[in-house]
Amino acid sequence: MLDKRTVDELNRLLGLGGDTPGCMNESLQELSMTDTLKTYKELESFVLNQEGTEIGRRKLEGRRKKMLQMSVAAKFLRNSEKQSKVKLPRSRPTAPKVTFTVNQGNVISGQKKGHHPINVEMHGKNVGIIVKESGEKGQHWLFTPKGQEVKLMWSNNVNDAKEIRKYFESITEQPTREKVKEREIQWQMFKAIQDNTNEFRHLTPVAIAGFPSEVPTWINLTGKPATGNIDALIRTKPGGNKGASFLVFELKSPSGEGPRKALQQAILYAIALSIEANADPKTQEYYRALFGSSKDARIPFGAVAVVEDTEANRREADEVIKELNFDVKSGDSRTQIDRIGILFYILPSDKDSDTKWKWHNDKKP
Repeated sequence: MLDKRTVDELNRLLGLGGDTPGCMNESLQELSMTDTLKTYKELESFVLNQEGTEIGRRKLEGRRKKMLQMSVAAKFLRNSEKQSKVKLPRSRPTAPKVTFTVNQGNVISGQKKGHHPINVEMHGKNVGIIVKESGEKGQHWLFTPKGQEVKLMWSNNVNDAKEIRKYFESITEQPTREKVKEREIQWQMFKAIQDNTNEFRHLTPVAIAGFPSEVPTWINLTGKPATGNIDALIRTKPGGNKGASFLVFELKSPSGEGPRKALQQAILYAIALSIEANADPKTQEYYRALFGSSKDARIPFGAVAVVEDTEANRREADEVIKELNFDVKSGDSRTQIDRIGILFYILPSDKDSDTKWKWHNDKKP
């Protein structure tokens, strides 16, 4: 475990860096996300050009310092959790399934306390937080429903368990197709991965400090050097003739954009994250520590679009795969990502059914 003095010194040094103020507001040439920008090489060249701008360099440096800070904090928290005798129960057979997540702020702030708040999500909505607190009887987990001040024991208390179950049951109604948001699709996908659904058996979410998390990067979804958030970063399991890779998932609701724009955005993020993480061996070291990669070689990234299974989306998916002209021949030093894919979902018709998933042309990335 890192001692407090080391952690404080790293925080002090890193506090001098961070994202450069004002850089998000500086003018940039707009990135056209219309049909005129189609091929993978065009997308890659655009991001590589942004890397060379002054704003791009500042954003990249800021992200690398922030990710170093996160990797230090995550290591500290993982070691603290290993020594703790009080573990968080991850599931309740008699209660609705929830997802636990963290964000960058949770991890970094939690380092000072020796533990961090954990977000509790259901149907893509934040429904409360769980924190570990110490009392007369030792440490225990406390759950605070969103918008309330009450603190309920997450386990080992019958009365509190009834209140938690009652609260969850009040929000278990699934949204209609017209009202489904990207976060709900993300929740359904994490649930399918946890359930080891066939389409996801080769995948596992990247867990930061033990929990899934959105991952920031140095460009936004339009390609500008400004902080953007990746919906989900998923790690593939080694198999066949390929090793593990990290896939950037861009999710779209039924009322959202189609496969073309979703995949272009996923590729932009994946290229940006590859540039951010693979700058030099030192940079790779703390990205590997944060993402859970043990190899010393370049960290490979891929891109996946997640859209509703409709006839129009299937036609567009066929078109965009051909238009991208994506190729990952060995020896091309400018190729920043090694896989792409399109994942379709079919929303359940009733509350007792699960979302169904299908890869485009049955090709898993």
